[in-house]
Amino acid sequence: MRPILLKISCVALLAGALTFVGFVAKIPDAIPHTTAESVAVIAHQLNIRNLVSAIYLGPRVVDTFLEVMVVIFAVIGMKYARESIR
Repeated sequence: MRPILLKISCVALLAGALTFVGFVAKIPDAIPHTTAESVAVIAHQLNIRNLVSAIYLGPRVVDTFLEVMVVIFAVIGMKYARESIR
């Protein structure tokens, strides 16, 4: 991948992520205690049927999104580093 194309791709990815977080994502309020009732309330509010999805899409949605972004940037960085060695 050419360096200028990589930079443009990274800027576009970052701009899209910031746009999503700023305008599209609805972040629910975090519930401070971790009981089954609180997870059930989150699942009901977000209309989620799966318990694991309710936990990840509830109070941990921002954390999960940032972890995905770190992995994506790490993969892009490793690809760029590998190509610059050649």
